Amino acid sequence: MQDQYYAKIRKRVVEEKLVVVNRSIYGKGRPKVKKGDRVVPETIVLEGEMPGGFRSIPAGQILGVNGKEISKYLVKNIGDKVNKGDRLAFRKTFGIFSREVVSPIPGIVREIDLDNGVISVQLLPEFDRISAACWGEVLEVGESSVKIKTPASEIFGVAGAGKSREGILKILTPRDEFLISENINDNLGSKIIVGGSLILRESFAKALALSVNGIIAGGMHTLDFVSAGGRIVENFSSSDVGMTVVLTEGFGPAPISQQIFEILKKNEGRLSIINGEEGKLTIPLKTDKKLEAYLSDKTEGVRVLKIGDYVRIIGNFELGFEGKLTSINKSTQRLSNGLEVILATVKNSVKEVKVPVQNLEIIV
Repeated sequence: MQDQYYAKIRKRVVEEKLVVVNRSIYGKGRPKVKKGDRVVPETIVLEGEMPGGFRSIPAGQILGVNGKEISKYLVKNIGDKVNKGDRLAFRKTFGIFSREVVSPIPGIVREIDLDNGVISVQLLPEFDRISAACWGEVLEVGESSVKIKTPASEIFGVAGAGKSREGILKILTPRDEFLISENINDNLGSKIIVGGSLILRESFAKALALSVNGIIAGGMHTLDFVSAGGRIVENFSSSDVGMTVVLTEGFGPAPISQQIFEILKKNEGRLSIINGEEGKLTIPLKTDKKLEAYLSDKTEGVRVLKIGDYVRIIGNFELGFEGKLTSINKSTQRLSNGLEVILATVKNSVKEVKVPVQNLEIIV
């Protein structure tokens, strides 16, 4: 009997199933619905005071000095309240020339990092109302969260950052093109945009400035992802910089998978919920059917690899490559680093690759 090899099952898409949407508020909230209530997208389910996000400003880089030197040019100190556009630091250079650092948001100076020359400004708390953003029935009510069962399609990424936000879905580029700043215009405020294979830093900054609610794309450079509030030591992050991002493939340029992109195209123009902490995009369905008419998603977590499975490579070697599992070797093979592994063969319409079997996950 051939040895069995187990792999994690990664849900990439769930189409038109009964799912649970978690609507939550940071801090202490006040629920406005009860279990069993029917809701529509506009139904207010929670309200409360929401702690503000923050912005980090590279003051040393703007002033042209090293980190510790920015202390000589500070105009504001930790704890000071600032308005958008207020001067945080100022340096006179030559003659009439000068450099200044201004706050991009109203808030409070939270931190001055002299090692890296960065000033952080915390947004002031604001009263917030959370809507259901879907059609469904309240399943569970907590102090700061409400769970709603709703028919929906879902797309699962491999990394994300930012809180849950809703908006109309808008595709800006083909699945294999970079999202450049020229793609982003003033009409995209409050929308969730689809950005192809890579979110460039300047594109992220422009979208943030124009109040885009979220971006879903194939990849993002690691340092840019961290700047967007993401963590790479954990799958997802609770940090929020004012816009949510979900990466479907990982770090660096990587085209959005064809399967996912087809779902996005099919649902363009519809209300969607993007959640960076859970790394997913939910597209609720408006339907006259009873909820019982939809099957629940009951995907397993781990199972035995089978020839013919659609798999994705998760190791450094050919990261993100997807295809059909065509064979698994019966004996080990020594790699260049000295490790002995069982190799599996994965094939798609473009090429065939061999990879250690433990570097595979099953895509469903």
